[in-house]
Amino acid sequence: MARAANAPVYDPGVLASKCRSRPLKVLRRALKLMIGLCAMGIKLWLDRLFGVIDQNKRKRARELRAMLTQFGPTFVKIGQALSTRPDLCPPEYIEELSQLQDALPSVPNAEAFDRIEKELGQPLDSVFSTISPSPVAAASLGQVYKARLKSGGKLVAVKVQRPGIEEVIGLDFFLMRGVGLLVDKYFDHFATDIVPLIDEFALRVYQELNYVQVSAGGAPCQEV
Repeated sequence: MARAANAPVYDPGVLASKCRSRPLKVLRRALKLMIGLCAMGIKLWLDRLFGVIDQNKRKRARELRAMLTQFGPTFVKIGQALSTRPDLCPPEYIEELSQLQDALPSVPNAEAFDRIEKELGQPLDSVFSTISPSPVAAASLGQVYKARLKSGGKLVAVKVQRPGIEEVIGLDFFLMRGVGLLVDKYFDHFATDIVPLIDEFALRVYQELNYVQVSAGGAPCQEV
């Protein structure tokens, strides 16, 4: 509960300071993203060059979904957002990206249970009389288990975040904001600045990391 209550708030200045103190991690992350995005860009360019862009739409859409899933939570959230924008994406891409809503790989149960116990500071069987052996739902930021409290017998949802999610999301938004700053400075082809859009999206994602805030408007749950 304490960790959720103290979930980080999106602050570009603080984020930049943290990331600049870890240049190797930033470089590794940037290279991974750049290689993946460049590979996808080259495939699309070749499709257009050889006149097969329409024939390959479904294939490229599947590859994009797989790439975003591999990139992790930040890009899964981007894919989910794009799946609701038929004005930006062809139907084939909308269909594939829509699968990001409910077809995400879950964290191994042993790792998730270990994290729950560390956050609660006691064994699972000290808090819950029962807990589902596998998650009942897996989302971009975490996964959910169904459990029954040992004290009082109340049925609850136990939400556990993916390990290292704050660091990965922080690196991604630091890099995206850096690209956005360059685009806003040197390109004038866009009707609006890119950085404010990135900041708005990042703010929403960071708000979702605060499980206490999220649960305030939903069903009771045990936060970890």
